[in-house]
Amino acid sequence: MPSAAAAVSAATALLASLAAILGGGVPSPVAALKASGTPVGYAKVAGVVGGGDLTPIVPTTNAELVAALAGSTPRVVQLTKVFDFTTAMGTITEQGCAPWSCTPNPQRAINKVNYCSGQPASTVTYYAQALTPLDVGSNITIIGSGSTSGLKGVGLRMSSSYNVIVQNIRITDLNAEFVWGGDAITVVGSTGVWVDHIFTQNIGRMHLVMGYTPSTGVTFSNNELDGATTFSPYCNGKSYWMMLFVGINDFFTVANNYIHDSSGRGPHIGGTAGYFQHMHLVNNLYSNVDGHALDPELGSLSLAEGNVFTSVTTPITTDMDGKAYVPLAAADASACSASLGRVCQTNLLTGSGALVRTDAAALSAFSAAPAVASFSPMPVASVSAYVLANAGVGKITSAAAAAAAAATTSAAAAAVAKTTTTTKATSTSAAAAVAATVTTRAKPTPSTAAAAAIAATTTAAAAIAGAADATVTMTSTVYRTVTV
Repeated sequence: MPSAAAAVSAATALLASLAAILGGGVPSPVAALKASGTPVGYAKVAGVVGGGDLTPIVPTTNAELVAALAGSTPRVVQLTKVFDFTTAMGTITEQGCAPWSCTPNPQRAINKVNYCSGQPASTVTYYAQALTPLDVGSNITIIGSGSTSGLKGVGLRMSSSYNVIVQNIRITDLNAEFVWGGDAITVVGSTGVWVDHIFTQNIGRMHLVMGYTPSTGVTFSNNELDGATTFSPYCNGKSYWMMLFVGINDFFTVANNYIHDSSGRGPHIGGTAGYFQHMHLVNNLYSNVDGHALDPELGSLSLAEGNVFTSVTTPITTDMDGKAYVPLAAADASACSASLGRVCQTNLLTGSGALVRTDAAALSAFSAAPAVASFSPMPVASVSAYVLANAGVGKITSAAAAAAAAATTSAAAAAVAKTTTTTKATSTSAAAAVAATVTTRAKPTPSTAAAAAIAATTTAAAAIAGAADATVTMTSTVYRTVTV
């Protein structure tokens, strides 16, 4: 008797042949899919599970993708290609400005929020869609396949969303020539968001931004923010606009990310009186930064530990009013025990400027934060190798694939058993299914070859139907809001 895997494989091949003869209409089974791994930090404490473990929606057009992202029904949306929105809303030509006069290729600016006031005027033409990101609903996992799937010419916005996972996608080419040209990832007024293993490049404004309305339970992890670009404020081929966090009462983790070839705002945090941002910056790799990395402004409270700064001109600004605890010496790392109940990891400088910020107020701000106290940072000596091997797209673990394979194997075994005991009933069902499929199509009608294929697939159809039934019967974990 053939193995379960062989039976399913043969059934799939035969049904594919039948579909080709009939001109389509016979579906193949789709394995359930979920995000790879689990979040760390604030998103972990918030219990983020996204859409859970479900058969994915696989959009093929821009319109289908937009529809799939909306709503709050638990769902998994799988991106299997690059969705190019660049020209979707056409272009806009208007007066902007030219704030910088360096050469070559200085960025110019779109006149948003009166940005161009007092600046030399310049006519700008830009793609409109990049300034209107795709809105993401709630209870959703967005996951890309391989290393090339994602978005071009548009970003994603989580506004008043909850329980969202975005994983393994590329977001590129948002009016890189212009300040205010578009943001790759926007989180505003949302709870429970995990952005993991994404790649961003050629972004006009921010790679990651959190708006003024408070967001909690947010983690940005394992991402690659590539600042290499043609247009930049300093004409050095490095983006200045990397990350901006300005919410009124935000709580978030930035972990295991690769931020490179930039010149500033990595991140810029705070800046508004009465607004407070709580950021745990841990185990990130900063490389080739011709400017500043951390930029803590008024209201910000940052704990930065276990980060590596390689060829960074200014690891942290010292002329801002924000509070940051950034241990460099072992004694400073040990001082974390009083507030966190554990020792912090020191940060590491290689060919970089000075790093001197140990504000006690920043450290004590995290004394009641389980997302920080329970975090287990990796030793700083391991960070560079780990981040380079794991950050960005095409590097998610095979856990989801292994789970899907196990489910398919189990379903296949059940299908073979079902075939041996219910062949007659399955034959009738298979014939009825084929007849129904043909009935819904005006042309073509089954030929002699089609009839032969139907007969040959009678038994195999039972196996594949059983596998499909078992595969799509999955459950979705219900998201719970947790105080962070």
